[in-house]
Amino acid sequence: DETSADELSKALDVARRADVDPMVVSRAEEVFIRLVSKQQAALALAAALQAGMIGGLRAAIKKGRSAGIRSKDFRDSSGKGVLEKAKEALAQAEAGVKAELRAAIQAGGLVKLERALAQARECGLEDAEDLLEEAEEKLRAVEARKNRIQL
Repeated sequence: DETSADELSKALDVARRADVDPMVVSRAEEVFIRLVSKQQAALALAAALQAGMIGGLRAAIKKGRSAGIRSKDFRDSSGKGVLEKAKEALAQAEAGVKAELRAAIQAGGLVKLERALAQARECGLEDAEDLLEEAEEKLRAVEARKNRIQL
Protein backbone atom coordinates (compact mmCIF):
# COMPACT_ATOMS: atom_id res chain seq x y z
CA ASP A 1 0.00 0.00 0.00
CA GLU A 2 2.85 2.41 0.77
CA THR A 3 4.26 2.02 -2.74
CA SER A 4 0.85 2.52 -4.34
CA ALA A 5 0.37 5.77 -2.42
CA ASP A 6 3.78 7.00 -3.55
CA GLU A 7 3.05 5.95 -7.12
CA LEU A 8 -0.36 7.60 -7.02
CA SER A 9 1.17 10.81 -5.68
CA LYS A 10 3.66 10.88 -8.57
CA ALA A 11 0.93 10.07 -11.09
CA LEU A 12 -1.17 12.92 -9.72
CA ASP A 13 1.70 15.35 -10.17
CA VAL A 14 2.18 14.20 -13.77
CA ALA A 15 -1.57 14.35 -14.45
CA ARG A 16 -1.84 17.91 -13.15
CA ARG A 17 1.06 19.06 -15.32
CA ALA A 18 -0.37 17.25 -18.34
CA ASP A 19 -3.79 18.92 -18.03
CA VAL A 20 -5.65 15.65 -17.50
CA ASP A 21 -9.42 16.01 -17.08
CA PRO A 22 -10.02 17.66 -13.67
CA MET A 23 -12.69 15.06 -12.82
CA VAL A 24 -10.15 12.24 -13.25
CA VAL A 25 -7.57 14.10 -11.19
CA SER A 26 -10.17 14.83 -8.49
CA ARG A 27 -11.12 11.15 -8.25
CA ALA A 28 -7.45 10.13 -8.02
CA GLU A 29 -6.91 12.72 -5.27
CA GLU A 30 -9.78 11.20 -3.28
CA VAL A 31 -8.22 7.74 -3.58
CA PHE A 32 -4.85 9.15 -2.57
CA ILE A 33 -6.32 10.85 0.52
CA ARG A 34 -7.98 7.57 1.57
CA LEU A 35 -4.70 5.70 1.13
CA VAL A 36 -2.79 8.22 3.20
CA SER A 37 -5.51 8.14 5.87
CA LYS A 38 -5.26 4.34 6.02
CA GLN A 39 -1.48 4.52 6.33
CA GLN A 40 -1.72 7.06 9.16
CA ALA A 41 -4.26 4.89 10.95
CA ALA A 42 -2.01 1.84 10.50
CA LEU A 43 0.88 3.78 12.04
CA ALA A 44 -1.35 4.76 14.97
CA LEU A 45 -2.30 1.09 15.41
CA ALA A 46 1.36 0.07 15.38
CA ALA A 47 2.21 2.74 17.97
CA ALA A 48 -0.72 1.66 20.16
CA LEU A 49 0.44 -1.96 19.92
CA GLN A 50 3.90 -0.90 21.00
CA ALA A 51 2.55 1.06 23.98
CA GLY A 52 0.05 -1.64 24.96
CA MET A 53 -2.32 0.77 26.72
CA ILE A 54 -6.01 -0.05 26.60
CA GLY A 55 -7.18 3.49 25.87
CA GLY A 56 -4.65 3.94 23.09
CA LEU A 57 -5.54 0.60 21.54
CA ARG A 58 -9.26 1.43 21.59
CA ALA A 59 -8.68 4.84 19.99
CA ALA A 60 -6.36 3.43 17.32
CA ILE A 61 -8.78 0.59 16.50
CA LYS A 62 -11.59 3.11 16.11
CA LYS A 63 -9.40 5.30 13.89
CA GLY A 64 -8.37 2.27 11.85
CA ARG A 65 -11.95 1.20 11.28
CA SER A 66 -12.94 4.75 10.33
CA ALA A 67 -10.11 4.85 7.81
CA GLY A 68 -11.36 1.62 6.25
CA ILE A 69 -8.63 -0.71 7.45
CA ARG A 70 -9.72 -4.33 7.38
CA SER A 71 -8.46 -7.02 9.77
CA LYS A 72 -6.00 -8.44 7.22
CA ASP A 73 -4.63 -5.09 5.95
CA PHE A 74 -1.03 -4.11 6.71
CA ARG A 75 0.13 -7.63 7.54
CA ASP A 76 3.31 -8.42 9.39
CA SER A 77 5.69 -11.29 8.68
CA SER A 78 3.36 -13.73 10.46
CA GLY A 79 0.49 -12.76 8.15
CA LYS A 80 -1.58 -10.96 10.78
CA GLY A 81 -2.99 -7.56 9.96
CA VAL A 82 -2.26 -4.62 12.24
CA LEU A 83 -5.96 -4.19 13.10
CA GLU A 84 -6.29 -7.87 13.95
CA LYS A 85 -3.20 -7.70 16.16
CA ALA A 86 -4.51 -4.58 17.92
CA LYS A 87 -7.85 -6.26 18.63
CA GLU A 88 -6.05 -9.27 20.09
CA ALA A 89 -3.79 -7.05 22.21
CA LEU A 90 -6.81 -5.13 23.49
CA ALA A 91 -8.61 -8.34 24.42
CA GLN A 92 -5.51 -9.61 26.24
CA ALA A 93 -5.01 -6.33 28.11
CA GLU A 94 -8.67 -6.23 29.17
CA ALA A 95 -8.49 -9.87 30.28
CA GLY A 96 -5.45 -8.99 32.38
CA VAL A 97 -7.29 -6.15 34.09
CA LYS A 98 -10.25 -8.45 34.81
CA ALA A 99 -7.95 -11.15 36.18
CA GLU A 100 -6.25 -8.62 38.43
CA LEU A 101 -9.64 -7.45 39.68
CA ARG A 102 -10.77 -11.03 40.38
CA ALA A 103 -7.53 -11.70 42.26
CA ALA A 104 -8.03 -8.54 44.33
CA ILE A 105 -11.60 -9.58 45.16
CA GLN A 106 -10.32 -12.99 46.30
CA ALA A 107 -7.44 -11.55 48.33
CA GLY A 108 -9.66 -8.96 49.97
CA GLY A 109 -6.86 -6.49 50.73
CA LEU A 110 -7.98 -2.89 50.77
CA VAL A 111 -5.07 -1.36 48.85
CA LYS A 112 -4.94 -4.09 46.20
CA LEU A 113 -8.70 -3.91 45.75
CA GLU A 114 -8.68 -0.12 45.45
CA ARG A 115 -5.89 -0.22 42.87
CA ALA A 116 -7.48 -2.98 40.80
CA LEU A 117 -10.86 -1.26 40.87
CA ALA A 118 -9.35 2.09 39.88
CA GLN A 119 -7.50 0.44 37.00
CA ALA A 120 -10.66 -1.34 35.82
CA ARG A 121 -12.65 1.91 35.94
CA GLU A 122 -9.89 3.79 34.12
CA CYS A 123 -9.87 1.16 31.38
CA GLY A 124 -13.62 1.47 30.94
CA LEU A 125 -14.32 -2.24 30.85
CA GLU A 126 -17.68 -2.33 29.10
CA ASP A 127 -18.50 -6.00 29.52
CA ALA A 128 -17.55 -6.38 33.18
CA GLU A 129 -20.34 -4.59 35.05
CA ASP A 130 -21.04 -7.59 37.29
CA LEU A 131 -17.37 -7.92 38.16
CA LEU A 132 -17.10 -4.20 38.91
CA GLU A 133 -20.17 -4.35 41.14
CA GLU A 134 -18.75 -7.35 42.98
CA ALA A 135 -15.47 -5.50 43.52
CA GLU A 136 -17.26 -2.38 44.76
CA GLU A 137 -19.31 -4.47 47.21
CA LYS A 138 -16.17 -6.19 48.46
CA LEU A 139 -14.45 -2.81 48.85
CA ARG A 140 -17.36 -1.45 50.88
CA ALA A 141 -17.28 -4.56 53.08
CA VAL A 142 -13.51 -4.27 53.63
CA GLU A 143 -13.81 -0.57 54.42
CA ALA A 144 -16.68 -1.24 56.86
CA ARG A 145 -14.65 -3.97 58.56
CA LYS A 146 -11.68 -1.58 58.80
CA ASN A 147 -13.88 1.12 60.33
CA ARG A 148 -15.29 -1.34 62.91
CA ILE A 149 -11.77 -2.37 63.89
CA GLN A 150 -10.70 1.25 64.33
CA LEU A 151 -13.63 1.96 66.65
